[in-house]
Amino acid sequence: MHVKLSEEEGAAAYIEGGLSEGFSKFLANIEVKTMNGMEVGLNDTVERLTGRPGLTFDDWAMQNKGLLELESWLFRFLIAQQYTDAVHV
Repeated sequence: MHVKLSEEEGAAAYIEGGLSEGFSKFLANIEVKTMNGMEVGLNDTVERLTGRPGLTFDDWAMQNKGLLELESWLFRFLIAQQYTDAVHV
């Protein structure tokens, strides 16, 4: 689960998790910028390279919803299998 934190709260959480102060501040800064829309925009790079316009992540995720659900199911299955294997060793 992702929780929206301020830049200071995010950095503190990373530091508490064992990361250096500098790297923690860097990651927290990127998270806040992303949360505020830094990575939402599109440019023409994909279209120049492929001849097709690029997609936002939201559009791509909606177009690939079934694949994402399958991968999520498979991931949960594999984790459960590892747990089962570990218990039976």
